Amino acid sequence: MDKMIALGKLPAALKQLTEPVILTGLEALSRERDIARVRQLIEIAAPFGPEEMAATYNTTALLAKAAAGVGMPDVIRSAEEKAQIEKQRHEAMMQQQLAGPAIQAMAQGGE
Repeated sequence: MDKMIALGKLPAALKQLTEPVILTGLEALSRERDIARVRQLIEIAAPFGPEEMAATYNTTALLAKAAAGVGMPDVIRSAEEKAQIEKQRHEAMMQQQLAGPAIQAMAQGGE
């Protein structure tokens, strides 16, 4: 990794974020096979488009398998985290919708 960072092929910040893990034997083969299967499934489903893929497949589980296969299972958000993010988005959207008429009213009052 140090050599790739020195050559500019990887960002230096990656060194603090990751820790290389050397896998050997059956564990390495199993992970590689899982990743290959996920890629194959995505390639098969790709022509149908993202909407059909999301409707047909449990994309969260699919991505979780891929993340586990590359040794990064913690990058997948939990259902609670996803619900919190959705709640925050909804609240922000509601604030924007309420702010629009208030700003217009203030602009009209100032004229």
